[in-house]
Amino acid sequence: MRICDYMLAGILTFGAVVAHAETEADPLEAYLLLTTGTFDSSAQAAEDSRYDHAIWRKAEIWPERRDGRWTYTENWIAGDDQPYRQRVTRYTVDEFGAIKAQGFIIANAQNYVGAIDDLSLLDGLTTDDLTETGSCPAFVARTGATSFESSTVGQSCRNSYKDASYVVSRSIMNEKGFTNWDRGFNAAGELVWGPSAGGYQFTRTAGE
Repeated sequence: MRICDYMLAGILTFGAVVAHAETEADPLEAYLLLTTGTFDSSAQAAEDSRYDHAIWRKAEIWPERRDGRWTYTENWIAGDDQPYRQRVTRYTVDEFGAIKAQGFIIANAQNYVGAIDDLSLLDGLTTDDLTETGSCPAFVARTGATSFESSTVGQSCRNSYKDASYVVSRSIMNEKGFTNWDRGFNAAGELVWGPSAGGYQFTRTAGE
């Protein structure tokens, strides 16, 4: 089972998207502190051969923008010479403290491989080079001082990979790392790609 067949994954039960009562810190700032850096699934891969050793690297970009917070992500399989996914994501916060995460596909993404180590390689990248990843933002809710849960909503995220009709993406994050679970379903609600046993478990790399 290759993660590039169905992206990354994790386990959670996602309830209503509401902010946690602990609002003493900016929820988006707290979320980005937890989720930027380098994470990998090597421990899980060593214990369960159904999972690859995946690497997730995310950094904040465009700090001068005032239309949300933006990040650049590269997702790798250990040993590969190209990432299997590159994304730019925009984060905004509503009046209840819920975070909306909208992903964007990058035109000519291969030109930016390795930018996670040298963000100056993104200097020429603008929003004109980005296309929204369908009508499927994820929504993030704070569940504790250092924990969050996120999910897409219902069947809103359309997907045609391996004859899927829609994709469901869910995650849970804390100070140790995060678990992310992406699955594709056909129109009958049957799983057609993604892990049935649970998602990918990512641990923050030492020093990050």
